[in-house]
Amino acid sequence: ISITAVFSTLPNLNKSRKIVKKVVEKKALEEGWENYETGDVIEILRVLTEMKYDTVNQDIMRMISQWLSLNIHTVKESEMLAIIYSMMQLNYMDGKLVNTMEKIIKHRGCQIQEFDLVSTICNVCVHFRVRSPIILDGA
Repeated sequence: ISITAVFSTLPNLNKSRKIVKKVVEKKALEEGWENYETGDVIEILRVLTEMKYDTVNQDIMRMISQWLSLNIHTVKESEMLAIIYSMMQLNYMDGKLVNTMEKIIKHRGCQIQEFDLVSTICNVCVHFRVRSPIILDGA
């Protein structure tokens, strides 16, 4: 059974959700998170945003931020949009995520086809008060 499949069941659990969530988060951090597929990361974020009232483990968010930084070259624009938007919904920001957004704007810039991606990056900057000359100049 994959970690993502177990994550997907969390919203359907009631009494055991907390303990299952802790176990699956621990397993997700221990396993080779570098090898997760983009769909796995998006599914994990979908589940975490769906469970609004549960606290989100900052280690999981840090892991996803590192994963995104590592796999930026394989992630499609629409997937990038989903990931960055979810991170904003979960109220998470770190230096790696800022660097990743800077790389997106710097390297793809005017060639970005997904206009909502640029808009979402700008919204993230406003929401978290990110002052990045690279993002502000490129957007």
